[in-house]
Amino acid sequence: MKDNVKIPVIGNGDIKSIDDINKMFTQTNCDGIMIGRAALGNPWFFTQIKKYINNEDFNEISLEERLEICQKHLELLVQIHGEIVGSNNMKKHFAWYFKGFKGASFFRKKFVLAKNYSEMKDILYNIRH
Repeated sequence: MKDNVKIPVIGNGDIKSIDDINKMFTQTNCDGIMIGRAALGNPWFFTQIKKYINNEDFNEISLEERLEICQKHLELLVQIHGEIVGSNNMKKHFAWYFKGFKGASFFRKKFVLAKNYSEMKDILYNIRH
């Protein structure tokens, strides 16, 4: 397709890792890529991509860093939507943030079962301390 059009071609779909990015560029010769679901609960993916492109090392995100972002995300949702709607919306985000590492299911369950904003804040605090 790329050879038959004069406009930029953007690769999209199931790009979840650096390997997926490499495959997309290699197999399609596209001009760029779009990231969607891979960024849910993993906003660090963009930093990882940038560091990969610049041949820099990228360390996995620590639980502490993940918790800091969750706290900030929760606070912003509550600020924008109020405690009830904001904390209910955050439950899906907690599920995404706490995915793909040892013990993640334990944390996801705690957050999804949290009854309110205050309980979510307590869970975040107790995990950190």
